[in-house]
Amino acid sequence: MNLKLKPSFKIVLTYILFGFFWIIFSDKIIDLIADNKHLYTILQTYKGLFFILFTSILLFRITERHLEKEKIMIVKEKLKLDQINNNINDLFDLSIKMLSPIEYNDEYFIKKYSSLHLLSQV
Repeated sequence: MNLKLKPSFKIVLTYILFGFFWIIFSDKIIDLIADNKHLYTILQTYKGLFFILFTSILLFRITERHLEKEKIMIVKEKLKLDQINNNINDLFDLSIKMLSPIEYNDEYFIKKYSSLHLLSQV
């Protein structure tokens, strides 16, 4: 079975996983580095600011990539629709020509038909 996840779900899942691992591992690192409460508080603040900055960039990149894929898909679909529309127009033009060849065929056919028509009247 082919499981296709929605892009919004992928974005949220990425955020959750990154956030989860960030909190657990960065807290352990800060616990190893900070030897007093003041340093611990400062590092926690910078850790939080870095998390906001990094996840903002991450979410921006993920959504930009998704939107670019959507734009490409829309352009491809528009090209397909334009081709279908052109094919329909060609079929319509052909059916008109087949129903009324004198009015819609090339000039040679019209001249030839006109001369034969004139001879039959003589």
